[in-house]
Amino acid sequence: PDTTTKMKFILLLAIALALLASTEAKKANQATVDLVKNFEGWRSCTYNDAAGLPTIGYGHLITKNDPYNSNSCISKSEGESLLRKDLGSAESCISKQITTSLSCNEFGALVSWAFNVGCGNVGSSTLKKKLNGGDKGSVCSELKRWNKAGGKTLSGLTRRRQAECDLFSKGGGSGC
Repeated sequence: PDTTTKMKFILLLAIALALLASTEAKKANQATVDLVKNFEGWRSCTYNDAAGLPTIGYGHLITKNDPYNSNSCISKSEGESLLRKDLGSAESCISKQITTSLSCNEFGALVSWAFNVGCGNVGSSTLKKKLNGGDKGSVCSELKRWNKAGGKTLSGLTRRRQAECDLFSKGGGSGC
């Protein structure tokens, strides 16, 4: 092949690699993992969360496809593996739903929120609409609205939203 053909191939390859890299979801940094662990807490055996849903480990919501039942218990290693997997879903959710540029800590705060409220709620939220419109200043006030379960304001959720707000407001961060 001639030089022009080689250059075209190299350019196309570079574009393809750039596209692949840009579609990879960021990963939550350690500050995010620590925040989630702190608020979810560790429970080795199945329990009902604040909304009455069956949960295990670090807040893993048990689904019909899981091998767990109401009497299940898991090791801390299994729980950490479930947390990373569950955070992966929240990471992907935020990467897809939020179109504005985010620092690692901003991304992590939103991952914690998405992990807690679910991706469907992220997608229909005013927070998403405002943030994608460039209004980072409204994130904390919007996060703080998500402090209810079963229609009741919960102090644990209020504290969690404040911690997420604090992490978001720090900006910067590394490891994502």
